[in-house]
Amino acid sequence: MKNNNTKTKPETAAQQETGGDCPSATGYPSYAYSSDGENYTGSFVSREDAYLEAFAADEDLDSVWTGEMGTPPRSVDADSLIENVAENTTAESGDWSDGYLSLLSREVIDDLQTEMQAVWDRWEAKHDLEPEWYNISDPVQHSRDNA
Repeated sequence: MKNNNTKTKPETAAQQETGGDCPSATGYPSYAYSSDGENYTGSFVSREDAYLEAFAADEDLDSVWTGEMGTPPRSVDADSLIENVAENTTAESGDWSDGYLSLLSREVIDDLQTEMQAVWDRWEAKHDLEPEWYNISDPVQHSRDNA
């Protein structure tokens, strides 16, 4: 797998191209391993499978990081859209539009959020724009001596 150039320290998240091996496709957690805590590879059903593979692949490796793979969050924001529409309406209509969309209940805003997210997800899939990387959470370091 090819590394994504935007890497962070293991405490935050590391990203890696998946090559189509998206963990969410199975509905179960997947794990990857890293020799440096930043660049992760593989897709395994358990941490143990991940670190055992890492140690088997590199006999000189003394320790390895494993982390849970996760699809990066991508969400639209109903609150921002409502604010933007209200501002645009005021810019076009002036005082006549005062208060437009200002008294919406949380339930109505949440409904818009759900609808917008569904549209985004369909659009993203339709145009094959889903992320080709994953985020790593809960990194754990494993020692060969304890494997």
